[in-house]
Amino acid sequence: MPCRLALLQSKLPAARWKTRADLVMLMEAARRKIEVIPLSEISLDLLAAEVGISKFHFVKLFRETYGSTPIRYAARAKLLAAQPRLVREESITEIAFDAGFSSLSAFGRAFKVAFGVSPSEFRNLGGVLPGPAELA
Repeated sequence: MPCRLALLQSKLPAARWKTRADLVMLMEAARRKIEVIPLSEISLDLLAAEVGISKFHFVKLFRETYGSTPIRYAARAKLLAAQPRLVREESITEIAFDAGFSSLSAFGRAFKVAFGVSPSEFRNLGGVLPGPAELA
């Protein structure tokens, strides 16, 4: 059962509350699945089929529910999961491939866009992200 806040804040179009609750539960299941499968293996077609709606409708509902497209959400989740490993001095290349990125450079670019520093800079900062003034 989804939390009440998710149901109340949901912008999911539904004529009946039960339908909205069902959609929220299906979207939550898709979100959880996105977080555990490798980025390179995410298929919008398969996720949409599991929810029982078209790929276009799935992306639209996911964005309305979570504020991001499924692929961007997945990339951010993978990057957040990589942060503790970066601090533990594991190989950045291994972390990138374990997270499902196709290359080290793709991981580095995505990390820098998401957090404002490269993975190695993040490691050198001891896992603490700099504030806006420190980035200048």
